[in-house]
Amino acid sequence: MNLIKTIYIRVFRHRGKYACLCLFIVGSFFLLKTDCTAQQILADTERKMKTDGFWIGIHPCPDKIIMTGKEIVCLNAHIENDLKLTRDITQLPPSISGTELASSLQALLDRYRKRRLFFRNGLPANAAFYERIRINMNFERILPQMPVQYGITTQMTNQRCLPTMENLHTKGLNFNLDMLQDNSFDMGTPVAVVHASADGEWYYVIDKHNNGWVKADRVALCDVNELKEFLSPVRFAVVIKAKVSVYLNANLTKYCDYVRMGTRLPLYGNLGATVLQVGIPFRKADGRLSMGVGYIAASGVHEGYLLYTARTIIERAFELINTPYEWGGLNGEQDCSQFIQEIFATVGLALPRNSFKQAQTGILLDQFPGETPNRVKVESLARKATGGITLLYMKGHIMLFLGTVDNCPYAIHNTCSYSEGKTLQGTRVQIINNVAVTSLFWGKETQKGSYIERLLMVMAICGPL
Repeated sequence: MNLIKTIYIRVFRHRGKYACLCLFIVGSFFLLKTDCTAQQILADTERKMKTDGFWIGIHPCPDKIIMTGKEIVCLNAHIENDLKLTRDITQLPPSISGTELASSLQALLDRYRKRRLFFRNGLPANAAFYERIRINMNFERILPQMPVQYGITTQMTNQRCLPTMENLHTKGLNFNLDMLQDNSFDMGTPVAVVHASADGEWYYVIDKHNNGWVKADRVALCDVNELKEFLSPVRFAVVIKAKVSVYLNANLTKYCDYVRMGTRLPLYGNLGATVLQVGIPFRKADGRLSMGVGYIAASGVHEGYLLYTARTIIERAFELINTPYEWGGLNGEQDCSQFIQEIFATVGLALPRNSFKQAQTGILLDQFPGETPNRVKVESLARKATGGITLLYMKGHIMLFLGTVDNCPYAIHNTCSYSEGKTLQGTRVQIINNVAVTSLFWGKETQKGSYIERLLMVMAICGPL
């Protein structure tokens, strides 16, 4: 509907006598270029392949323990300390260099200024917009040394590249990819606060994966000891469903927010077999942290982490099948790397947020230089890859390998679209915009090439084999 609305606005703004004809032509061209029918999108995927049971059924050892809890702790430490792909914000120094902070903020702003980006109404982002952003970034208040404060998010919030919720896109009609969206945080995400916007509405924060701007009213400030206590509860609950609602009463009628798969909250106790009490952060009037009690349905969480088996990962992945794709986790959803991150978080694995960084974790099983024949890649996957614990990386995208059927490899992943076949107008774009099971041969006979043609690396998420 947003796309249709934008076309109408653009066409009728000119009020020419051929406006209706132009609208018909634009719409017809778009329909020829883009096909959204599910039957065509899932043509290579049989009905049974859209269930976890099918892939578990053909798996050679779905219940084998891939890594113990201690081994997972070691792998997380390796990712953080050796690979430097994540970080422990509680180990930050008391202050950071204001000169370096200002330089990085200015470089980011300049990078966006140089790009040709558009607002949702189709108009380009102009100098006046970027000047407003520059003023709000509050460079004048950056000191030589900026003190590090800590905080916990009290509800779901977006992490933005610039302090604004204005959406910017690469093309006037492309609403799927908001170039200012970097990440999204569930309730209970720890952050380090190092700067604030001029209007006081935004904090610039450091989290486990990135730096960015978040709404200040969604962060409760605390000291480092309070944060450590929140992160190290005696008991904790891990969300194992796509989304689990958090309530403020035991009857589960006073809604607070929802949390996504992999989120971990302190577990205070059980109210019978169906309701759990969990610790949730609140923001007091002075902006400081106050821990309170929330209530969640027991069916959506697990006390402690799940066992790391192929069955566990495949089942968690299929809990998310058909959930929407959103770049950077916008609107409380997830993109390709967040999908991977969430399902592995249920077993305690703290994977990086970025797909390229995820491809550097675990054990590299194979990598393919340019022009590697598809046959070689298919044979490699059949011999080396294991469903449920193997990631497949191609530039800008990551997938979970499921298995091979009739010499055709399959994966489950969160994706917005892919290219398919050829028409008189060029490549046809198939819109998916959700988590789906797909063949790696999708996209063949296109300029980009199929998934299998673009596959670069295959890695197993485990410790040394």
